[in-house]
Amino acid sequence: MERGTKNNGQHIDELIGFDLLARPLAATQNTNHENQKKKRSTRITEKRKTALSVFSVILVDYASSTSP
Repeated sequence: MERGTKNNGQHIDELIGFDLLARPLAATQNTNHENQKKKRSTRITEKRKTALSVFSVILVDYASSTSP
């Protein structure tokens, strides 16, 4: 039998409602949700930085082509 499981293979932490670090599973799920929000926010920030860089290049190119 694998350590940390019951005879039917179900994990003990699922049976008692706690993970192995003795945190409630809901707290673990909240942490996962927060991590997903941070990752999403980071992706959006990276896209904004990329868009700003592209816009800056276009603006500099336009300014250099219109200057006398």
